[in-house]
This record gives sequence, C-alpha cells and structure tokens, in this order.
Amino acid sequence: MMRNAHYWTRFAFDLAAVESLLLDAFLWSNDLPFDMLVFDSRVSCAAHPQDNEAASAELAHAGAVVSRLMPHLGRCHSLHFDVLYASSLPPLPAVLQHCSQTMAELKLDYRTHSSTTIPCNPCSGHTAVAPSANFIFLTYLSLDVQTFMHLTQLYPQWSNNPRRCAYLTLEISKYAFRDSEKSGDSSKYSTKDFSVSSTK
Repeated sequence: MMRNAHYWTRFAFDLAAVESLLLDAFLWSNDLPFDMLVFDSRVSCAAHPQDNEAASAELAHAGAVVSRLMPHLGRCHSLHFDVLYASSLPPLPAVLQHCSQTMAELKLDYRTHSSTTIPCNPCSGHTAVAPSANFIFLTYLSLDVQTFMHLTQLYPQWSNNPRRCAYLTLEISKYAFRDSEKSGDSSKYSTKDFSVSSTK
C-alpha cells in the first residue's frame, strides 16, 4: 500500500491517539492532491479548560503534524483542524503562504482557549506575508472571529476578488462583542469593528 500513491489521498490524524502517527504518509502520496483532517477525539475539555499539561501535549502532537505537512501543503485540497485548544491551530499566515490556489476548504476550529502561558492566537507573532495564491477555488472558510479579524487586517486585499466572493461560504465562530449584552470583556471586538472587516 505504501507504494501506491492512490491509497494516500485522504489523511486523518487523531491528536489523542496513543500510537505513533503515520507522518510519512505525505511522502507516500507522491504528487497527488489530498484532503487533510487533524482532530482530537476526546469528547470535551470543558471540565479543565486551563489544563496546561493537556494543552501542551496536544500542541506538541499538532506541531509534529504541521511541520511534516508544510512542505506538502501546496497539494492540499481541503484542510480541517478540529482541536480542543486554540494553541494547537497552525499559524494562519504560514498556511496561506504555503497553500495553492486549488485549496477548496479551510477550517480552523477549536473548542476552548488554553492557559495564557501557551500562545492561543493563530496569528500572533507572525509577520504578514502575501498569500502565495488567490484562492479562486476556495468554497468554504471556517474561522473563529479573532482569526477572521486578523485575516482582514493582515491581508486587506484578500477579499477583493469578486469571483471568489460570489460562491464562498464563510463560517465564523467564537464571537462575542463589547456592545453585546452577554459580553463584559472589553478586549472583545465591537459589532462596528466586525462589520468594517467583513465588508472589506
């Protein structure tokens, strides 16, 4: 099976798995396009959202996957991260820089923020580099609101392609605004800020 690239066009890596992950599978796919899912099969981390040990372990496993993925990201047709902690998401600027214009789906989802001792912002600490492609085939984009806001700030020209915007499904999660009755956190974005970013 390792010698037949057609067996290796879909990858699913469980960050909670005890056994070693088959990270060499990227090489086995040769030059074929592939779909990628990185997930954590644990049901919930709600009981211990600030568990540094669990967050660090997930981050280490996710980092190993991402480091092996990056050289092959230009062949990735769909990339979906569904992790427990935001700190385990790959840096968005790096993803955009290495993806090709054939990327159809990009989903970066998490369930909770980890402790502040672990970086949890996928965009923090990364210099904006122009995306390597125009993403004219992107049909589905799923981000949390903070990452979406950073996306529009880092790449204000990114949403100006009318061909892409005509059929792009945008899913935004984890939103709470200063002017919302449920939000008492002054660090949250205002509805006005979000409206300006979403219409750029």
